[in-house]
Amino acid sequence: MTRAWTLQELLASKIIRFYDREWKPYLNDMHYNHKDSPVIKQELADALGVTPETIASFCPESLGVREKLRLASTRTATVEEDIAYSLIGLFSSDIVPRYGLGNTALGHLLGNVVARSGDVTVIAWTGKSLPYNSALPASLAVYNQTPYTPPRMDVSELDMRVEQLRTRLPSEDALALYYRVIQLPRATFWDRCLQLPCIVFSVTKIGIQDNQGGRGFLYRAIVSLLGKVEFRTADMMPLRTPRKLIFAHPWLHDLRDPYDELSDDESTDESESESDAGSADTEDDSGTPTSPLAAEPIARVDRDTLALQLIARLGRPFNALLLEQQSNGQYKRIAAEHEIIVSGVPYVTNFKKGIRVKVLEII
Repeated sequence: MTRAWTLQELLASKIIRFYDREWKPYLNDMHYNHKDSPVIKQELADALGVTPETIASFCPESLGVREKLRLASTRTATVEEDIAYSLIGLFSSDIVPRYGLGNTALGHLLGNVVARSGDVTVIAWTGKSLPYNSALPASLAVYNQTPYTPPRMDVSELDMRVEQLRTRLPSEDALALYYRVIQLPRATFWDRCLQLPCIVFSVTKIGIQDNQGGRGFLYRAIVSLLGKVEFRTADMMPLRTPRKLIFAHPWLHDLRDPYDELSDDESTDESESESDAGSADTEDDSGTPTSPLAAEPIARVDRDTLALQLIARLGRPFNALLLEQQSNGQYKRIAAEHEIIVSGVPYVTNFKKGIRVKVLEII
């Protein structure tokens, strides 16, 4: 239950038998296939934290990216590169094993997972960054912790928030933000660089609150639209040296209505044809959304509601990433010692001009 290679051997094998140290069937269970044994199958499911059905009939598509990373998080290998290479089959990855790369192998795997799936939960972690790319963790062990997820709003609360926003926010402003968000391409990874679509908030001021010793420094930042945000990092932040810091909200899937008829694939196609990689704004000079759907009279009412629902969800707390812009315009992640949970965007914000929606290059 701790070796890296035995995870895929356990899940992928159709037939498995377990024996004790005297080569007698485990628990004296005489099933030809111990995956058919209710007792052993349940033991395995409890040990791994998955359903018995996953043990019996696993395929790479049966589990999400984050769940597979969780399963791998407690595994160890004698050779460092095997931490990554033992997962190639589970992620249907096409990376080629090469030894002598050290922890670069883990970077290759995680980058390939993002490139193939677009799943940004790969970057939901705290701790130390991988030298390969600052958005990736130095160890799979971080995935053993459950990342923060915003509290869900039930239908009645969501409806109430939407009606409040209707009276405060012009529909064209709500739609402008809505189309900028849904037309972003999915995250991808190429040449050690993460292309991350997100909502961006600028840091206007930063100060040190406390020296936590081995736990790093506690800082307080003043952030546009978000107000005061505290975070802890082992990095010493030069307080008098100009540095362009931002907080990013990359969890765009949490903002979308799961029943929105505009699918992720459709929104990606539109964004790739209508916007460049540096910015996903989709307004003309007058500020009017340029999406063809915005001009459809029948769909306009529904889009108004979807846009206001997105803004209502943006008002929930979320886990923010702290990034520093480099001289070439790219960004590096500043690894925090804990999740940076911010309170969300207040509903009184000027959504048309106050929120930036971009695709950032993170190295």
